[in-house]
Amino acid sequence: MSTGARWTELLTCPNCRNSGLLQLFQPSGSTYEYRAESVPDGFKIVHTECGELYWCRGCRREAIHSDAGRLHATSEQIN
Repeated sequence: MSTGARWTELLTCPNCRNSGLLQLFQPSGSTYEYRAESVPDGFKIVHTECGELYWCRGCRREAIHSDAGRLHATSEQIN
């Protein structure tokens, strides 16, 4: 079983306002590394050399996700 933290952030398209909850995971001991565990319908992950970006499938625009310090719909430490 992997250890780390899981949390949920709000993902929103700035153009069509489509939104949904993005589930993220950060391995234990990592400061900057995290990955999406699930992406809401209507969005996709685009992998770049700088990390993951989230795009609206319909508008083909980069989505905005909530600041991790402002919205943690759920947060848990996984052991």
